Amino acid sequence: MYTVSSTRQVDMLGGVVDERPEQNSLSQEIQSLRERIADLERYQQQYINLFEYAGDSIFIIDGSTYRIVDVNSNAMRRFGYTREDLLQLTLDDLEVLPDASSEINSTLWESSFSGTTVYQCYYRHKSGKLIPVEVSSRVVTTDGQAIIQTWVRDISERQNLEDQRLSLILERERMQILTKFISQASHEFRTPLSNIQTRVYLLKQLIEDQQQIQHINLIEHQADTINELVDAMITMCQIDRANPDFMMTNIDVNDVVTAASQSLHAEANAKEIRQDVHLCEEKLYTHSNFRYLKIAVRHILNNAIQHTSPDDGVTIRTYRIDDQIGIDIIDHGEGIEPKSLPHIFEHFYRADEAGTKRGFGLGLPIAKAIIDLHDGEIRVTSELGQGSTFSIILPAQPR
Repeated sequence: MYTVSSTRQVDMLGGVVDERPEQNSLSQEIQSLRERIADLERYQQQYINLFEYAGDSIFIIDGSTYRIVDVNSNAMRRFGYTREDLLQLTLDDLEVLPDASSEINSTLWESSFSGTTVYQCYYRHKSGKLIPVEVSSRVVTTDGQAIIQTWVRDISERQNLEDQRLSLILERERMQILTKFISQASHEFRTPLSNIQTRVYLLKQLIEDQQQIQHINLIEHQADTINELVDAMITMCQIDRANPDFMMTNIDVNDVVTAASQSLHAEANAKEIRQDVHLCEEKLYTHSNFRYLKIAVRHILNNAIQHTSPDDGVTIRTYRIDDQIGIDIIDHGEGIEPKSLPHIFEHFYRADEAGTKRGFGLGLPIAKAIIDLHDGEIRVTSELGQGSTFSIILPAQPR
């Protein structure tokens, strides 16, 4: 055979042999290899993207030494290390396991061969802070070497929510126990108080000596004070446990204010304090419980009377603004100090630390709790030496 050209050959009989089919086959193989390489590079880039931009922190760990051999960006950002820092650490440098950690490690290693193991522990931030995490680990074998693939998810928010849920459960249980105790104790007070008040009334009918009557009036006053405390505690318990008698209906706020004002007529007269009531000319309907709304208004009005000087007045007015109804209770007393203003609706809080004013620190908290149940709010403005304005705002029913 002798050569005719770079792509053709001639055999001994003078025939020409064409080699282009072999070259075409080789070209096709080369092209196929290039496509496979391109696919591998694409898959590799996809893996890198998944690894680097995963929402969880990913650690690749040597199964024999527990040394970290690779991490993604999330791991560095989440725990405050650089890649170089992490590659110098082992799993034990980061992971803080619960009690019996050696048993957990053993369980992790054995079960990971059959699938992914999920457990919760803490990972140590570079600052030293321990972060609660959920770990998913799986052991794979590459070229006879065990590699631990670990996905780490920060569960701080989940743990906070769980802690809040448990706190609410405990608080609810505590409130139920406290409510039951207060309710039972309050009812136990009722019988002796009733007996005391009955005996006082009978004594007043029999005694004419003025000095003795003064002593009896003092006993009656103290019994009434304890009775008020019992009433306040029972009301507080009923509100806290969402008493089933809290039924709502459409009522006129003017009627509520009138009833609350009349119920405090004796207290106001005893201190020679005027009640200037200015009712809106139109009916002010709101979806409410008459009894409880009256209690709320009465507590705020009584608070105003207690903090108003004799021969002065308390102003009560009702009004409507758009889709809201307002009740303003204005006194001209000593006012509330700015430091006390944020606390006046707290149970048993008293701005009068000396105890010169009557009260148990329950009236305003009860009023606020009731108004909250009506989807309303109480706004307070006060100026020392000038007095205070309590505004009850309630949603209005359509005209």
